[in-house]
Amino acid sequence: MHNRVMRARGRAGHCEWREEAGCASTTYEWAHLHDTDPGDPQNYIQLCKTCHQRYDKQTGADNARAKLTVPQVEAIRAVYAAGAVSQEAIGALYGIGQGTVSRIVRGESYRQ
Repeated sequence: MHNRVMRARGRAGHCEWREEAGCASTTYEWAHLHDTDPGDPQNYIQLCKTCHQRYDKQTGADNARAKLTVPQVEAIRAVYAAGAVSQEAIGALYGIGQGTVSRIVRGESYRQ
């Protein structure tokens, strides 16, 4: 549908929420207005990638498939660095596996 909107209205070129959100992203996308007909190209607004993810309530920071937010990743690293909690326990707390926790604390995942 997004390609159809782009053919009808052109490429998204700005973020309509920039004034309120204060975002700085330069990657723009068409975002479907919830509870409207997705087949109508007029039911889309131009948003930066960050605002689009926020609008769609995606949890990840700058990645639509991410399960954790930046504050959660920082908390995981801090808790593990303190040494009081195992990777398995941290993973259970956040609904992720021990391997994911290991990659986070080693800086292989969620590199910021």
